[in-house]
Amino acid sequence: MVLIFGGCEWEPPHNNPVDPDHYNYQPFGRIHITVLEAESDQPLEYAEVRIPDLGRISFTDTSGILQFDRVPVGNHRIYAERRGDDLRAYGLDSLDITVEESATVRDTFHLQPLPPTPGSLSVQVLNLSSQPIEAATVLIAELGRFGLTDENGYISLGDIPTGEVWVSAFREPPLQPVYARDSLFVTINAGAVTYASFRLDALPFFNQALVNSITYEYQSQIIHKLILKARVEDPDGPADLQYIIYRFDDEENEIHLSDTLDWYPDPDSSFWWREISSEELPGGNIDNARNEPFYFEAFDADTNSAIAYAKLMHVIHNVPDLNPPDVNPLPRPTLRWIYYWRDEFADTTQFRYLLKVKRSEPEPVAAYDTLLVPISQSNPEHTLSSSLEPGNYYWYVWVIDNFGNHSRSQRGSIIGVPPE
Repeated sequence: MVLIFGGCEWEPPHNNPVDPDHYNYQPFGRIHITVLEAESDQPLEYAEVRIPDLGRISFTDTSGILQFDRVPVGNHRIYAERRGDDLRAYGLDSLDITVEESATVRDTFHLQPLPPTPGSLSVQVLNLSSQPIEAATVLIAELGRFGLTDENGYISLGDIPTGEVWVSAFREPPLQPVYARDSLFVTINAGAVTYASFRLDALPFFNQALVNSITYEYQSQIIHKLILKARVEDPDGPADLQYIIYRFDDEENEIHLSDTLDWYPDPDSSFWWREISSEELPGGNIDNARNEPFYFEAFDADTNSAIAYAKLMHVIHNVPDLNPPDVNPLPRPTLRWIYYWRDEFADTTQFRYLLKVKRSEPEPVAAYDTLLVPISQSNPEHTLSSSLEPGNYYWYVWVIDNFGNHSRSQRGSIIGVPPE
């Protein structure tokens, strides 16, 4: 059948490339591509698919699919990958595809995930006064990565996988002061440096923790008491130290003691202390507390704490008896006392005598104080090496063992010391 339009016979335009008879006609097909994750076969969105010889590029949709139309017939190499700028990266792969006229070629990429580009972490560790902490440990526990800060409190850790990591900083014994552990989440970005900082709280630390006995005579009875004593420092300042507790547990006798120590502002060496009578101790006997640990814990304002233990190593049961000095003492009197040390000690290397003389009027003033090495006798004496001013005095003798336990005599008098 011949169609006649306006008296002319119709024919396709001679420059129309869809005309198979036109010299410019080029056959085309289609390429239908699906991109999946190799491990799970889940579709990969935003995968980049390229046909380099045609200069064609496109990206997959949420179903991992894209289609190239009007692809010239013939052989083509197609590439697919997903870059990791904002998404997880998947490695490059390629396929060789033959396109036939007016046909749709279907094929699938299975892309392998690439390890993320690592990042790095730079950390500075400071104290509460914003001073750098040297030799603090910075730890990423999940990766087993750690290191120590330099003199400026800095450390850098490289080749860290991207994503959130839990970072801790602290400083432990034997280094002093000890700084409490602090932790935070940081986000590591690919190929970038992540910066973080810590301000660590220094733990209080014990310079001394002691449990000693004190023995003295009162109203013809020998009294035994425990003295708990602690010296504690806090590198963040004295105001940061809040309180110190002690605890004693004797399960056998069902005795449990716990309380806080009191602050004793000694002008020479301030300390924390508590006095405990023997009646409060196991069986009401101070000897039952020997060699049993007392627990001490010092807390700062952030409730971080330090712990120490101490034991009562010895009890001195007897007190020295004083002999009165001469009726008319010289300015340097000879003071005598009685102490049967063999009842307490194996030899004289295990204890010392402490002699104290104080002026009683017009106000108590220390006049003489000396530590004496005992000799093998039970009736020791000592002549003062310096003269006393005129006035009334009293004196004590203490027995002090090598563990710091004390036994104190009653008070003796020195009356009316005349001038030289």
